[in-house]
Amino acid sequence: MSVAFSDTNSDLPNSSANGGKQSGLGTTGPPGTGDEWCTPPRVLLVEDDAICRKLSGKLLSIFGCTFDVAQDGLAAVKAVNSGQYDVVLMDIVMPRMDG
Repeated sequence: MSVAFSDTNSDLPNSSANGGKQSGLGTTGPPGTGDEWCTPPRVLLVEDDAICRKLSGKLLSIFGCTFDVAQDGLAAVKAVNSGQYDVVLMDIVMPRMDG
């Protein structure tokens, strides 16, 4: 997994990380923009590597997203069939079913 950052991407929302269930309620955009999510995006994060899961989860929290985690493609298919997500972020090479 690779993550690219840009100083010119000021349209991405930002918030501080929350404990427990990940939530972006009441989050605001980058400092000085005055932007807020109307409804925080609900994301399904699909990643088999524990370190990448943790890093990605922290980034999603910073951006004010609510998210669930699946550790492989089969779990992701089950999650998508039982939940509603705005975005699915998925690793490409995983056990049991690739992204």
